[in-house]
Parts: sequence; C-alpha cells; structure tokens
Amino acid sequence: MAPVFNVDRICQVALSSRIFLLLMQVFFNVLIPDHDAKVFNPPPSQPRRGIPDYIVELVFGGLRRWDGVYFIHIAEHGYTYENNLAFLPLFPLLVRVTANTVCLPLQFFFTYANTLLMSAVAVNLCCFLLSVRVLYKLSIAVLGDDVMAYRVTQLYCVNPASVFFMAPYSESLFALLTFLGMFMCEARCFVKASVCFGLSAFCRSNGVINCGFILYLTLHDCVTAAAKKCRLDGGCIDKMQAAKATLSTVASSAYRTILCVVICVAPFLLYQFYSYIVFCNPRARPEEIDRVVLNYGNKQGYKMPHMGPSPWCSSVVPMSYSYIQDKHWDVGFLRYYQWKQIPNFLLAAPMAILCMSAAWYYIANNLLHSLTLGLLSPANTTLEYRKKTDTPDTDKTGFLCGRAYVYIVHMVALLLFALLFMHVQVVTRFIASSSPVIYWYIATVGAPDHTTQDNIPTMQRGEDHDIDLSDQWSKRPDKPGSSFEDMQIWDGSSWTVTLISVYFPLYFFVGVAAFSNFLPWT
Repeated sequence: MAPVFNVDRICQVALSSRIFLLLMQVFFNVLIPDHDAKVFNPPPSQPRRGIPDYIVELVFGGLRRWDGVYFIHIAEHGYTYENNLAFLPLFPLLVRVTANTVCLPLQFFFTYANTLLMSAVAVNLCCFLLSVRVLYKLSIAVLGDDVMAYRVTQLYCVNPASVFFMAPYSESLFALLTFLGMFMCEARCFVKASVCFGLSAFCRSNGVINCGFILYLTLHDCVTAAAKKCRLDGGCIDKMQAAKATLSTVASSAYRTILCVVICVAPFLLYQFYSYIVFCNPRARPEEIDRVVLNYGNKQGYKMPHMGPSPWCSSVVPMSYSYIQDKHWDVGFLRYYQWKQIPNFLLAAPMAILCMSAAWYYIANNLLHSLTLGLLSPANTTLEYRKKTDTPDTDKTGFLCGRAYVYIVHMVALLLFALLFMHVQVVTRFIASSSPVIYWYIATVGAPDHTTQDNIPTMQRGEDHDIDLSDQWSKRPDKPGSSFEDMQIWDGSSWTVTLISVYFPLYFFVGVAAFSNFLPWT
C-alpha cells in the first residue's frame, strides 16, 4: 500500500515533539540546579496546598522561567508594575480566561498560580498544534508542493526556539495568528486577515508590521487588474495610461484597505490607551494591589500605579511601550553592540546567517522580480516585455516563486530591526515565530538537487486530503518519520544542511536545558 500522510499525521508529529520537550524539561529541571539570575521572580501569593502543587512544579516548573514569569504574573494580578507593560495582554488574558473556565475545577486542588501555569501550557499546546496545520496549508498555498510543506512542518516542530513555544510565552499564539493571517491573505480574504493580524498586534508589538502583507498584496492585485484591463482594451499605449489604470483600481479598493489597516493597528493602540488609564490615573490606591505584590514591588523599587503618573504620561503622544523598552529594557538603536554581548551575538548568529542566506538565495535567482518589487510577474507583462528582459512566460514554483517575495521582504525587515534595535539573542525566537521563510528555505536547499518541486505532483490549493506519494517515496523512508530521521535523506553536501543538522537539534536540547534552569537562554 502506498504511504500517505495528511494533516492529522502532521499533528501527531507535532504532539510527539511537545511531549518529548516536556519530558526533557522535567529531566533537566531535576538534574541541574537553578541558576540565580537575579531577574523578575516575585514570591507566590498563595502557599502550596500540598502534594498536588509539588507535582505541578515538578512537571511544569521548568517552564516558568524568564519572561514566562511576567506572563503568569500578569495573568494572575494584572499590570501591577510599570515594567510589565512591555508584555502585551492577549496571551495572559487568554490564559486567565482558560484558568477560570475550562481549568476552573483545578483551582480546588492547586494554587491559582499553578492553575495558570497549567492553563498556559495547555493554551500553547493547542496554539502550536493549530499553527502546524496552518503553516502546512500556507506552505502549500505559496510553494505549491505538499511534500515540501510536510518537511516545513517537521522543521517547525524542532525549530531552535522550541522551548519558547511550550513555555508561558506568546510565541505559539503569535505564530498561529500570523500564519493564519498570511494564509487568509493568500486566499484574498483581507478582512479576515486583518482580524488575525490585529490580534497578533495585541499579542506582540511586531504584529503591527503584518499589515504590510495586506498593503502589498492589494497593490499587487491592483497592478494585475490594471494589466488585465489594458490587455482587454487592446493594450495601454504608454506608461501614463498604464499608471492611470493602476491608480483607478487602487482607488476602488482604498476603503477596504484603510479599514483593514485600522483593524490591524487598533488593538495595539487600544492597549496603549489602557496603559495610560492604569498608570496615568492619580486615583489609583495601594489597597487595590495584592499585599505580596505590593511588598515585592517596594523592595525592588518598581513603579506601581498608585505612585503617580509616569514620565511618559506627559508626552505629546503618550506611548508606554517605547518608554518601557527604553527605560526598563535598554532597547534602542545599536545599544546592544557592546563587547560583553559577544556571546549573545554568537547565539543569534546561526539564525541571522540563515535569514541572510535565504534572502540572498531568493534575490540572486529572482533579480528582476526583486528589483521590480514583485509587481511585474509574467501575468502582468506583455510578451514583448518578457522577451526583452528574458523573463519566463510562467511563474517559478517552490521557494523561488513570485508569491514568496513579500515574505522575504517581511523576514528581512524583522531581521534588520532585531539586529539594530533589540536584544540580539531574541532573534532566534523572534524569527522562528514570525516568518515561515526560514523553514521554506531549509526545506528547499535540503532537498536532493534542490528540485523536489519539479518532480513531485502538487495538490490543488486549498484542498485537504490524503496525498498519494507512491511514486515519490521510492528513495524515501517507508513512512514519514520524525524530523531528525528525515534529515538523513537530505542533500548532505550542502553547507546549509550541515549547519541545520547541528543547529536545530543542538538548540532544541541545549535550549530546554538552559531555559528550565534560569540559565541565559532568552
């Protein structure tokens, strides 16, 4: 019988990777003593209730580390300290709602903090499994290759930032919303896409940049429509006539585009307004804050709502986010470029190198397409123009297809911003949860002769059914295995695959070990 696989089988691989990661976290958390990182780690508001709480802390305690402490604290107490404002509310809100509904019975046996921790893990598990399904469908929609899409999801399941997709971080939720918004854009459901992107901006600030997909694809569709109109009218006589046709189609879609952009940015702006209400309200009283939280804040010297308005409240545009990043996290242009940060640059180097390699590979093979911003696809140009510029009559497939251009630009923009403004060690999880490009690129260059898309039949886009690979699996394992197992049949002569075969497993294992013990892995 011919081996087949479907989305459910992909989710089985994803679930197996999460279970394995959780078991690793328990092992390393027990084996290695916790490092005293001297970071935000407030004492629990409730004492342990007995053996059940000890079991939860044994099984999941290694996940409540670094930023995860902030998210659990916000879910339990709200935004009690000014430095909490760096973490947007969608994920902790979803965790709190889950703890107070689906996981409500657990509160009779565990402390509220531990109930929130279990809820956070459950939320991230569900979001991760859903994001795998969406990434698979998105990869088919863009690459047109179901086998490569399967490889992409395998890489995603063992990505070097995997521990952050399981811990109480917003990575899994953000990836789900971002990939879903991208998929909706491919289906040209721009309003639905804007809702997804708006929620992603309510989850992490860089979600705001996702509205660029809607703007670009709207412009691309307008150019395509104008080109079609010119052809139907017998061809545009000059460039001015073509420009007028394009502007006409842009104007017709302006209302929808403006609406979509507003939906994308509104949640982030609403959060800034909420921050203003909480920390610029002189009527706030210390009695409104939990006593343990209040004492810890006073001990650490944290700014709390009852202490009066913050300096950013008097700004012309009172935006808390930029102020918090500047004051509490020292985020700014080239501020991280210090000799003492060399180890963190080395940690981020593999992901940065892969991103730059992916961008170079795409641009070098699509130079004209890239220089024209991906707007002059074969469908939008005349036969005479294609002959003059040596442009093929049909679009390329796979990673080098025209559809991938906007994703390349998005990834490069994220990488440049991270390298220039952010704590550079977060580049790995920043890119891994925000862009599918890195997975597409690795799945492409790792395939034998880089030609998987040329000899493998593709599915109809948008369909969801089993894939018969009887002819394509003659040189493959008898059945789809784990991500690590499948790497052995990739093109081992490629330096990229050599890097991946070391980089992905190494960061997967070391990341879990370091993160679960408060060692520097953020």
